Amino acid sequence: MDPHDYLDAAAESLKEVKGETYDVLDVGKPETTDEAVELSQVINKITPIVANTIEFRIAEYLNENMDLPDGARWERQDPEFPDVVLKGIDGGEPGIEIKAWYPLSTEMTGRFRETQRHLQDGLTKIAILAWLPEWVIYGEPQIVDVFVDDALEVAQSRDDKYHDPPQYLVMEPQDTSNRTRNLQQSNVRGHRFQEDDEERIEEAEQLTEDLALKTDEYDSSFEYHRKLGRLYSEFEYRQESNFAKLARLKHTPLDDFDDKVMNSLFAGRTIVDWRSAIRQEDENATQDLLDGNLGQQKQMDSY
Repeated sequence: MDPHDYLDAAAESLKEVKGETYDVLDVGKPETTDEAVELSQVINKITPIVANTIEFRIAEYLNENMDLPDGARWERQDPEFPDVVLKGIDGGEPGIEIKAWYPLSTEMTGRFRETQRHLQDGLTKIAILAWLPEWVIYGEPQIVDVFVDDALEVAQSRDDKYHDPPQYLVMEPQDTSNRTRNLQQSNVRGHRFQEDDEERIEEAEQLTEDLALKTDEYDSSFEYHRKLGRLYSEFEYRQESNFAKLARLKHTPLDDFDDKVMNSLFAGRTIVDWRSAIRQEDENATQDLLDGNLGQQKQMDSY
């Protein structure tokens, strides 16, 4: 099989983990409605623990459920990109970058900054696994739904969305291919224009025109980014802290997944209703969680 075929098979297999519960930890049931509201606001802080566990479990799951040739194995690699790779096959190493998303938080806060240059071979996918405690705010982590897409397409949506010189610069890393693997750079950065003087704004716009910078089409080449570097060095920019957040990439399949998850039933209510009810301290919704009568409804939701 071609490496791309293994990657496509892994992507299909990943969708089957929807509904899986992981015993990495068990969040205790709150005793009062006030405690439940407080817990719902801080539980997203355990996402890094859940994410690390998911990465290990996904590698194990793929090894157990895919037909792999002798000597081939999915392995987790940390902190290198992507999170899991298939080693031991000819033609390249397919990989999957995994993001965990707790949908009761404000938005899909994970970031995707990998440069398009490293994704041109089409051997990397990005997987987003939405999770909640099995009883909404307590219990063991459960996978609510799974999104898988080509990483290059996601990166293209990101760069096309932000790229707007001179007002916004998407800056590729320098060529670090001659460095040892642990020192190579692969993340793009976003920088927002900070000049407010009209004359300076006009100068920046003129330089953009003189350099023949395309404002409607992103270019990841080193030559193009040397030109962007002229703008960056001659005018004031600040690094954008929200750059590359998954919720803000304007990648249509990802936006559709967000809507699907938020409107899916979980323990008798849609997730968006749970988020709204808990934040507004809806006593009835919160009491539903504490009464422990959600088991039968959860079984109904699974059909």
